[in-house]
Amino acid sequence: SEVSNIADLATFRTFVESGPSVSYFTASWCGPCRQIAPVYSELAKANGEIKFSKIDIDEAKDIAEKMKIRSVPTFFFFGKDGKLAFTFSGADTKMLEEGLGKIKSE
Repeated sequence: SEVSNIADLATFRTFVESGPSVSYFTASWCGPCRQIAPVYSELAKANGEIKFSKIDIDEAKDIAEKMKIRSVPTFFFFGKDGKLAFTFSGADTKMLEEGLGKIKSE
């Protein structure tokens, strides 16, 4: 699937509630975010049954506040019921794959 850019809280809530999804919190000034971005895009293409979103913490302060983002990149994995299944911070491909495994196996 394509990566959706989300910039407001209402859109974010709808996105999370509508099936298994991954939310990637990033910032334009973040070096590790730039490194992991192409990996994230590839995983989105390879996992069509899961929705992928990208949230810039400077453009979407309300979402960043709601999700208590302390550092970027931070990833949240939501199951089909919209419940949080897994989260981690850092540009870590193995953790990304582990998170996807958790929501795929639901």
